[in-house]
Amino acid sequence: PVPPSVLEAYNARNLRFGREYLSPKPFDPRVLTQVAPAVARAARESGVAQEEIDFEHYADSLAALLEPTHEVMRQYFEVARMNRKKVVFPAGEDENILRACQAICDEGIAEPVLLGEPELVRNRIEELGLELNDVEIILPRESEHFEKFADELFSLRARKGITLAEARRRIARRTYFALMMLRAGQADAAICGVTRHYHDALRPALQLIGLREGVSRAASMHMVIQRSRAVFFCDTTVNLEHNAETLAEVAITCAEKVKALGIEPRVAMLSFGNFGSVRHPLTKKVSQAVQLVRQRCPDRPIDGEMQASFALNPELRAKHFPFS
Repeated sequence: PVPPSVLEAYNARNLRFGREYLSPKPFDPRVLTQVAPAVARAARESGVAQEEIDFEHYADSLAALLEPTHEVMRQYFEVARMNRKKVVFPAGEDENILRACQAICDEGIAEPVLLGEPELVRNRIEELGLELNDVEIILPRESEHFEKFADELFSLRARKGITLAEARRRIARRTYFALMMLRAGQADAAICGVTRHYHDALRPALQLIGLREGVSRAASMHMVIQRSRAVFFCDTTVNLEHNAETLAEVAITCAEKVKALGIEPRVAMLSFGNFGSVRHPLTKKVSQAVQLVRQRCPDRPIDGEMQASFALNPELRAKHFPFS
């Protein structure tokens, strides 16, 4: 299947290998990542190339030239390939989801499961020219687990105003069904919220999965990949107003997640002032959160309050705040 970037570059709805697409378009990334290694392999096998070639490393280095984010993400892909997880997608007929699932299958990094009307999803797959014939497709209402999931939801939320009939209606919704699959151990992850408002995807997760023991607040984390590093922004979408305690907890839990990704986290607590330059209750709150984190995690590099421009620019920070 033709990558989405090619379709965007040529303003095409669908391209498929065949009479209309025998030679790759110049913007097709596979020219570099697949054709070039194939030529190198042919040269090595024919004896034209005399030196040994590590083809896996060669292909990765070419991909890194094409897309800087590839180098950052490559380590995660390798870990995922070694321990493939089952990932359920509630928006099973969405074009972006289907193209993502194709990439997931091509990379061998997970086993996707699509929720939706099977005939509609298969027609969509064929229309987009994708190769997802072996992907599992589930319509929640027709699943053998539907009644079991409805009963479990009812038992969980019966004293929160939910009737059994309402539990059935909710389990028929794909987000609830996906999270019940996760709760039941039938999936390892669920990718929700692609076609729904953020809070509509988050609320069922809090109801059915809940928070880890010892954590009092859910928080969000955005990963922004730059040319040579990844930067994480926490919590910009969940909690409306933080106090110092919540800020400290968010900083600690998000730093733990970053560390789990194999990156040693350094935490900057952001505000509109720098190290006491603005005397205001909001800047004081951030400064108090920094002290709380230092007390609980003395080995965690953290500083603030500071403005984002200084947090993200080490040269500027060293010039104006060498003590940080």
